[in-house]
Amino acid sequence: HRMIDFLEFKSNAQHLEEQIQTLCAQYERDPSLVKILPVTKGHPVTAVEYAQNYGFSAIGENWIQEAATKKQVFKSTLAW
Repeated sequence: HRMIDFLEFKSNAQHLEEQIQTLCAQYERDPSLVKILPVTKGHPVTAVEYAQNYGFSAIGENWIQEAATKKQVFKSTLAW
């Protein structure tokens, strides 16, 4: 995986939120009911930091060992 910088992460997250807003309006859905869960599988602890700095409150991870390592390195109030 290519690691992006925070500005690119932020831009991508904002674009995703805009798409959700558009689709929710199109299908008459409440966008506040849609939750984005960033997944850091295969990415370094920095990816977790980006997600928290952007304002996400939870992180997804596919491998328990990788999640455990990241949780030890990056102590935060994030839900896993």
